[in-house]
Amino acid sequence: MTVKPNFRSVPASLRWLALIGLLAACTTTPTPAPAPTVAPSTTTAAAASTTVATGVVTDVLSATATADATTAALNSSILTLPFTDIHSGQNLTLASFAGKTVLVEGMAAWCSNCLAQQQQVALARQKFGANVIDISLGIDVSEDAPLLLKYAADKGFTWTFGLANKPLMDALVAKYGRAVTNPSNTPMFIVAPDGTLSALISGGHSADDLVSQVSKTSGT
Repeated sequence: MTVKPNFRSVPASLRWLALIGLLAACTTTPTPAPAPTVAPSTTTAAAASTTVATGVVTDVLSATATADATTAALNSSILTLPFTDIHSGQNLTLASFAGKTVLVEGMAAWCSNCLAQQQQVALARQKFGANVIDISLGIDVSEDAPLLLKYAADKGFTWTFGLANKPLMDALVAKYGRAVTNPSNTPMFIVAPDGTLSALISGGHSADDLVSQVSKTSGT
């Protein structure tokens, strides 16, 4: 025998709860599925990489241009700042010798290393020729022109001797570092006929080595 459910036999309170649940189920808005993540296209990624690379190259070129400008200004200062010729008392500049090769040797009268290097310079001068200028540049601020004059005369050195002033020394330090201020290092550099400055040359060098380095710088 089939028994039919009697809805009327269910208490009223339960019937209302069932009805409310049914209505809620019918009116609830389903949660939308999340939108799919779209990976950037190969073209977009490549464009982004190109933009970054271009920015890096631009920064490098800008930094290089700034460094080149700074170096050019510093070299110009070294060439145009005056030093005192101890023989004439006049101010000279390295730019005064444009078109010639100039060997500049930092020195002091008390420095035995400087004397040994200058003796090699004296030998090298016999091979340099008229287009090479030698300058022994006093870099000890405690020494003056009369002291260097006596030193050059006593040693028989007849080339140009000069006294570096503070602005020139500051420019040399900015380019070559503090090593250029130490006479015992026998710091030297060469100025090419077009005004190009060589790297700093330190340590004792033979006459033949000096001739070779001067020849390379002058292009002869």
